[in-house]
Amino acid sequence: MKNQCQVTPYAVCTDIRDYSYVGHTYGYDDSFIHKEILESANCFTVACDVFVYKESPLSDDLLQELMDSDIDDVVVFQVGGKKFGAHKCVLAARLPVLGAELSKGTTAGDSCTRIDGVLPQVFMSLLHFAYTGFLVYMDGVEEPMMAEHLLAAADRFSTEELKLICEEKLIRVLNDDTAAKILKLAVRHRSSFLREACIDFLEEAACLQAAMAMD
Repeated sequence: MKNQCQVTPYAVCTDIRDYSYVGHTYGYDDSFIHKEILESANCFTVACDVFVYKESPLSDDLLQELMDSDIDDVVVFQVGGKKFGAHKCVLAARLPVLGAELSKGTTAGDSCTRIDGVLPQVFMSLLHFAYTGFLVYMDGVEEPMMAEHLLAAADRFSTEELKLICEEKLIRVLNDDTAAKILKLAVRHRSSFLREACIDFLEEAACLQAAMAMD
């Protein structure tokens, strides 16, 4: 919520909410904004960013079982000294760009394709997302940092669904200290949605500074 550069912008981020049935609503307590601040000017603007997640068409149990199975169609990737197996049929359907690495990638042996420039934990999360449609948290890596690495991987392997999820997570941590860095990340990985959010945040911050200077 912002008041045309006359009051401090107020923002609230929530977890994913399920509005799938009638009457399901959410609100905020009295600490969101005080009445005196809200009424200090003649107008105000409410800005909302809404993300709509489609339910994954994938079966978690079925695809997880496929991921753990020993089918002849399995290929092996070597990433940062660790090996990961994946099925060609899943790569073709969910990660075709990664599947193409099999024919042009650097081999790390007779049966492995080496993937450079990706952390093993990130690659594991990428494969997990391809199989289940959901993210898995990486041990020892904070969520914003995970989102940065996964955004780079999603851009590299052209996974738009994962890319959007990473953009949403990075928007949640936008602040004065992170905005410039995240904007550079958005430009580098052609993330237009994230880029627009960063620019909006920086414009609001500049607007607030101008208002404070007038005081």
